[in-house]
Formats: sequence, structure tokens, C-alpha cells
Amino acid sequence: MVDFGYEDVAYDVAVHPYGRISVVGSAEDAQGEARLAVATLTRGGGPDDLAGWSLSPAGDDYVYGLDIVDDGGIVLGVNLFSGDFDPHVVKLTPSGAFDTSFGGRDGWASNVADGYQMVDIDIRSDGRILGVVRGDQIASFLLSRRGVPAEGYGMSGLAFTSTPMIAAAMYVDAQDRPVITGLQLGEPHVIRLQS
Repeated sequence: MVDFGYEDVAYDVAVHPYGRISVVGSAEDAQGEARLAVATLTRGGGPDDLAGWSLSPAGDDYVYGLDIVDDGGIVLGVNLFSGDFDPHVVKLTPSGAFDTSFGGRDGWASNVADGYQMVDIDIRSDGRILGVVRGDQIASFLLSRRGVPAEGYGMSGLAFTSTPMIAAAMYVDAQDRPVITGLQLGEPHVIRLQS
């Protein structure tokens, strides 16, 4: 078990190919603000070198998505709060440092969908990062391995669906298509997008 200190919430978990376990979420600090948090455990469940590591310098930020990259790095889908939630993607090296070659901004890909909230991310078979955000509509985005928006994906890097659903989680199927779960009129629903 990992305890970051106060009110902690885990939103996603992933197992590295060699058995290490990474958990992400938010940890409330003494002032009651949520901080991005990553915990990495050994294959036996004991604390690893990243256990209890906090990412965000500001408050009320949340990690909603996590996946492991083939180089052992960790890619996170986060909502940063700056008056409104803005979805970003960050990549950490296997040792937990920011991968400064990712996104062109010290390991952070810029706001991927202004006015939307991050739902989840996943790594496609080609290594590109597929994410889902929600706002007035559900939208997906695609980033290169380096955190740059993929050319030709949707409109301005976002592909929209008109499904009136509150998206909750996403994974990528065997054909690299996003499968999104959530609620539609209070009932559980699953949709699969074509891209």
C-alpha cells in the first residue's frame, strides 16, 4: 500500500513488462489541494524508487491515464487546473525524471484539447499515444512518440464523436481503435471509434 499523506485517490494502474507496478492519481496536501502523484512498486508490492513521488508544483491537478512505453518510461494523461482543467500529457523516464525530449516543453506535451478534461490515454501498437477527453463532446487525440500532435488526425488534432456520453475510461483494441466506456442517460455504455 502507498500512502501519499492525506486524501489519496488512485485513477489508473499499469504493470511494466518486467513486473514493476505503477499507480497514478492524486494526493491531497495539507492545504487540501490535489497534487499529481505517482507510486511505483516492486513486483512483490513493496515500495520502489518512485514510491510517493509527487509531480505537480501547483494544486488541484489530477492524473487520469497511465501507460508504459516500450523503453520503460511512463506516459501520463493529466488535468492541470489553472482556472479550468486543461488536459496535458507528460512522459517520465524509467527512473521517474521528466523526459525532456517529449512534447518540447520539459517533458510535457502542451494543452492537447483546450476546454476539455482528460479521460484516459493508451499506447497504440505503433507507439503513438491515443487519448480521450471530454467536454461538450467526447474527442480523441493522437500524439507521436515524442508528444507532438499527429498530422492528419481529426480536425486540428482532435476527432469528435456526437455520442452524448460521460466518458470514464478508454483502451485501445487490437486494431488500434479507441474503445470508450462511460454513462449515457445513467446507463453504462461502451463505444468503439473507427480511428
